[in-house]
Amino acid sequence: MADYIKDVRAKTGHMPLILNAAGGLVLSPDHRKILLQERADGGWCVPGGYLEYGESYAEAVVR
Repeated sequence: MADYIKDVRAKTGHMPLILNAAGGLVLSPDHRKILLQERADGGWCVPGGYLEYGESYAEAVVR
């Protein structure tokens, strides 16, 4: 079911929800640096995102 989060939001609006998310650390070969993702709100985080319906945590991290 593609765009599960978008479909749920269309029904619930901005109501608070509990959603599952996955993230992963990407380290440089010497383990001194990590990859960060710039968020739309201007902050920074580890790469990841919310799970789509039926998606595993591993699949979400790769996506």
